[in-house]
Amino acid sequence: MLGLRGEEWLWVNDPAQARWIVIDASRQVDEQCVGLVNDPHQHRYGIALAKSWLQVPGAHWAFFKLPLTPRGFFPWINQTLGLPANSHVDKELPSEEVASAPSVAPWEGQMLRLKRWPNLTAYAGASSLQLVQICRRLLVEAVAFNELKNLPNDAGLLQRLLADAWAQDNLIIAAPVVQQPEVRTAAVPRREPSLFQRFLSRFR
Repeated sequence: MLGLRGEEWLWVNDPAQARWIVIDASRQVDEQCVGLVNDPHQHRYGIALAKSWLQVPGAHWAFFKLPLTPRGFFPWINQTLGLPANSHVDKELPSEEVASAPSVAPWEGQMLRLKRWPNLTAYAGASSLQLVQICRRLLVEAVAFNELKNLPNDAGLLQRLLADAWAQDNLIIAAPVVQQPEVRTAAVPRREPSLFQRFLSRFR
């Protein structure tokens, strides 16, 4: 799959020499790999391929559900490398679909929610308080992307957060809430009983 991209990738046999460690989490995972990724001082990316989140060896790993596709995996790589979110994503599309492929991220201009807390430790050096506030809102309610974009934060970091959530099936594009028009009925003026009606009511 990485061969579909234009970068040069250097593969190493020793995990200690790797910046990215990719594992098949459905198999037995080497403890050295787990230790290298879980150590925050190592600054390594751990990529766990699995059919379920329960198979991932720890919170420091980026989880990608199998079967893996460029559309699900490449946005994460692009954001990690500082590239536009949709770079190389069209590699998996038939040629007739490439022309109509959108040039913007799928969350642009949408109402967004998160399914679960993301792994915020992957964003070292960022304003953690600001990310926590954004994630808390996205977990509680649907928030317009344009509103998030206007918050005082790093636009690139926000795109990376959303791209990671999208690649990990953690981002929901929610339908906007349509406000129903308020229905008001005309007030009916109250009529005072006539003198004759008041007289009859005394004998009921």
